[in-house]
Amino acid sequence: MKKVLVLLLACLMIFGMFACSSTTGGGTGSDPAQARKDDGVNRIGFALADISGQAVQTESSAFESTAKELGFDEVIMLSAENSVETQITQVRDMITSECDVIVIYSVDADGIVPAVQSCNEAGIPVIAVDRGIKSGDILCSIASNNISDGRDVANYFGTLTAGEPEKSVKCLHIIGNLSSTAQKERADGFRLGVDSWGQLTIVSEVATEADADKIYNAVVDSFKTNPDIKAIFVPYDALLSPVVSALKEIGKYYPVGEEGHVMLGAVDGATEQLEWLSQGVNDISISLDFQGFGAKAAEAAWAWLQGNSVAETIQTISIPCVMGNVDYLAKNGYLWGLSK
Repeated sequence: MKKVLVLLLACLMIFGMFACSSTTGGGTGSDPAQARKDDGVNRIGFALADISGQAVQTESSAFESTAKELGFDEVIMLSAENSVETQITQVRDMITSECDVIVIYSVDADGIVPAVQSCNEAGIPVIAVDRGIKSGDILCSIASNNISDGRDVANYFGTLTAGEPEKSVKCLHIIGNLSSTAQKERADGFRLGVDSWGQLTIVSEVATEADADKIYNAVVDSFKTNPDIKAIFVPYDALLSPVVSALKEIGKYYPVGEEGHVMLGAVDGATEQLEWLSQGVNDISISLDFQGFGAKAAEAAWAWLQGNSVAETIQTISIPCVMGNVDYLAKNGYLWGLSK
């Protein structure tokens, strides 16, 4: 009997030692984030979907300058050239480089989740900027109110055509990249706005993957079916160029104020499209705070590094720009894409 008790005690001791070693070492029960904060180097990574556009360049520049001003010793910024596989690899490289915080402007809200999970396992907080991420633990999400942005465009179309007969103002809705939460939300917002105005109606919705050729063809084909389309919405400003080209090709381009003008609206506030407002090419551009996206991401990361609380969501401002206010907004420094 004594031998049995001794054997049982020995087994319990071994089990207890194993349990302790599995929770107090370098496994999931430890705090790898704390270990990273103590390595003597404040390091931050920014994984960008792409860096070719003016808006993202503004965002990344604000991020880098703010991060360095706050005190980050090392700032790593990588562009995935819109490849989710590349972005996953780049995020995991940032983990290997022992970044304390990783900011992600995602290629694909669903596709980037494995990289986020890798960050979670390593104890590295993730900040999602501009575009949302569908799953995984996210320290903070920074974005504009994209639903409101899309709705504001529809509301402006509604204001310009108030009093027109029911369902008489036909709208073409160009849908961009459905892997982008921002673009999907803008589409939802535009639909909500159209539904609130009796005279507005969407007669065609075309998924284009934000491809210029597909957008051009979508406009040409839609006007064959509905030659009296009076308004077009695209999810961001750069996509207006193929729309204007198509309208000119089919003889449907008329500046603001001329009979036959097709109303054009988009989101971002890029330089060319803001200049177009004064020229009467388009009707409304929602200017987003891309400098704020970058700066606020760096600020949230630094706050976490200092042990301060960070808001789960940070919403940036959006400014509707039209022909009547764009010059004033530019002169007073409110627009990232334009200064006068």
